Amino acid sequence: HKIDIAAHDDNGNVSHLSLFVKRRANDPTPAAQPENSTKVEWNKHFYKDFGGAEIRIPARMLYESIFLEYSQDSVPGNTVRVKAFSQLHRIHTPDVPLHSYVTMAVTPHDAPKHLESKLCLARVQDNGRFSYAGGKYEAGKVSAEVRDFGAYCVVADTIPPTITPSFKNNADLR
Repeated sequence: HKIDIAAHDDNGNVSHLSLFVKRRANDPTPAAQPENSTKVEWNKHFYKDFGGAEIRIPARMLYESIFLEYSQDSVPGNTVRVKAFSQLHRIHTPDVPLHSYVTMAVTPHDAPKHLESKLCLARVQDNGRFSYAGGKYEAGKVSAEVRDFGAYCVVADTIPPTITPSFKNNADLR
């Protein structure tokens, strides 16, 4: 098949490009499905309960169909400063982009009643650092809209933010 592309600018100039494309006689063999994965079609709604974690992916949030991988592990660096109230849930890999938000829900365990209003999801980076991913505790789960696959757990957001000015005392701020 021949494809012709014409680009016009505001001065009336036109550039033309023609190219030929050819369909392969035999489509490549689809990739084998990895063990412990679930096929997710890019154009279909998907929901999966992994037991402790759930994911809901609306249709067209993926750029292509994938084999969604899931694993569960203990949270690294569980300390007095950051206490996780769930296992670490690795939902696929962060290098696979999402078109928009998907819903993730994680069931907390051993969370004190007085912290329920402060429970949220945290994304755990490869270096063990935690970053706030949002969410709200409701009906026994912490649910959040997230834009990335990766490792998540439930934490309590109890440390207030601090603001450090980047200017010196008596600086002219005009």
